[in-house]
Amino acid sequence: MKKLLFVSMVAGAALFTACGDDSSSTAPAAKKYSCDIDIDAGIIAVRTCIESEDQSKVNTVCDGVVAMFPDAGKVGSECPGKAIKKCEGEKDGASYTAYFYEESLAEQPCDELVAQAEKFGF
Repeated sequence: MKKLLFVSMVAGAALFTACGDDSSSTAPAAKKYSCDIDIDAGIIAVRTCIESEDQSKVNTVCDGVVAMFPDAGKVGSECPGKAIKKCEGEKDGASYTAYFYEESLAEQPCDELVAQAEKFGF
């Protein structure tokens, strides 16, 4: 259970860190960048994807995940479909979207995922 909580914290860190530029103009939709996080740590498996308009933030999230779990983060242009849970949020005036594909993470409220990440200093 502690391993599941730790892996949840990594996913929560990505959620808490991946922020995009929130432009509310009527211009065409801005390009999205994503970090597809797929962690398989033996008995624990977590799949999360973060989307943002800020490419450098997405790259930072993926770099952080890969530092802890080699080959676990992949930068792309959008998150895959069929997510179980979608969390939208804003940090420091920037928006982000996180998609969760694992039942264990989908059961937690979005604010709880962020609060857990904050407890661990993310």
